[in-house]
Amino acid sequence: MQLFRDKLQKKQNIRRYLRATKPPNPEVPVKSSQLTSNLRNAHTRFLIQQVKRGFFSPRWYIVFHLKDKKERQHEDEWVKDIRHVRNMFFQSYYQGDRDWKDKLDRPKAIWGLEFGKQGITPHINLLVENTKDEWDEDKLHHFFAKELPRDLAKCVAQRKSVKVTDINSSGIFGYINKETRWEFSPIIYSISDYEKQPTNNQLSR
Repeated sequence: MQLFRDKLQKKQNIRRYLRATKPPNPEVPVKSSQLTSNLRNAHTRFLIQQVKRGFFSPRWYIVFHLKDKKERQHEDEWVKDIRHVRNMFFQSYYQGDRDWKDKLDRPKAIWGLEFGKQGITPHINLLVENTKDEWDEDKLHHFFAKELPRDLAKCVAQRKSVKVTDINSSGIFGYINKETRWEFSPIIYSISDYEKQPTNNQLSR
């Protein structure tokens, strides 16, 4: 698990999301707590900017647990499991259609992973845009609490509490980034839907 935390930050290239953070004065040493706070705020600002730009409009905040499998030795195994969960969610949402990525009406989603205060309770923080009527709060709760762990994704823990919240505030963004550290980002950018920032070359065209 620690190896996952150590490597995930590098793969996700968080420097792209810290451009708005003022560089520290080289003559003033940066404390780890200050750096952690800056990183956490940067991730939170990133999510808020996605909403302000109109790219992402979250409706549901969903929390569910993963099994703490001993064979997960590095980041790819965690992300592989979560990617499978994502596939099962959207395939079920579109009644088994495996081409769900091509759906123009697909609700965008941002996926995050946390381990809890003791580092032993891996769980997903999922933000999802407005879903179709039949996928209301009760349906979402039943899917993540019953259907997913029982039939579709064995990596999801059974008999663990599942929380589905209808949100109307961006205040949740800071909460899901509370475990941010210099070596660990809770948001899994590689499987989340977000508006990528243009490169300098694209801006100059």
